[in-house]
Amino acid sequence: VIRSFHFTERELSQVMRFFGPSVVAAAPLCNVLYFVGDNNLEAGIVQDVEEIISNKAAMNSSDYLPLIFLDRYNSSTGSSAPIAGLMKEGQPAPYFSGIRYLRKNFQEGTLEVHRELSEDVSDSQDVMTEFFTWAFAACKTWNSDAEIFVVFGGHGAGWRGIGGDFDGTALFAPEGGASGLGEETRGFSEVTNQSAEVAGNQT
Repeated sequence: VIRSFHFTERELSQVMRFFGPSVVAAAPLCNVLYFVGDNNLEAGIVQDVEEIISNKAAMNSSDYLPLIFLDRYNSSTGSSAPIAGLMKEGQPAPYFSGIRYLRKNFQEGTLEVHRELSEDVSDSQDVMTEFFTWAFAACKTWNSDAEIFVVFGGHGAGWRGIGGDFDGTALFAPEGGASGLGEETRGFSEVTNQSAEVAGNQT
């Protein structure tokens, strides 16, 4: 079962702080996070990633795998500070304004840059599909019995869409006027061949 949530920034921070022994005990858990930070929420989303990194109970657990899509603000008004504790090829990862896929290194107990892409619009259905195709395959390869817990971080308008990349024109909403989260849920099932359940929608 895939559980999908969209939280406000304040609620998302509370969720990130909650990840720890009480959560990972119910593992194996593959935590897929889609963070649209290419907007005025960048600082809060960076903080959310740093909270995951600093949670040693989660990072040291063999039953918890975080897979993160991160798109940071590329404006001169955004932060250019690196993410504390994020690693790349064994060294602290520098600031990068494009898209990054982040994955836990179980051997080191760290969060690492798995892939870097050029600047793109994270509200794009193609961009989203590419990430989730990789992430769900990685979840199944890691542990075929793992529950997949999906979190969307960014701006939102309920069932009308999510995201809010300032390089784009609108929140993510599929063509034809279909509701954002409803269409995403259908896409999850197509990618993973599993039932998908939207267990919560907070905006």
